Amino acid sequence: MGDKMGKTYGAGKKAEDLGIREVVLDEICQLAEQYGVENVLLFGSRARGDFWRARDIDLGEPVAKEFAETIKKEGIVLYEKV
Repeated sequence: MGDKMGKTYGAGKKAEDLGIREVVLDEICQLAEQYGVENVLLFGSRARGDFWRARDIDLGEPVAKEFAETIKKEGIVLYEKV
């Protein structure tokens, strides 16, 4: 887990801003690295900040054309391979 201040993700968001436990975000990043995924973007209500607790988590990789516009508008980078 992160330090006392917590990790920040794209757009300076913290886990609590996204409504996702930090351990879940860490697992997403670990899986992306394990399977060679270049980028993982969060979009939808959690990226916009208008989610409610039981909402799903919308994840995408920016190569999917059908999601490109949505991801560009509201996407938050959770993982980026460096």
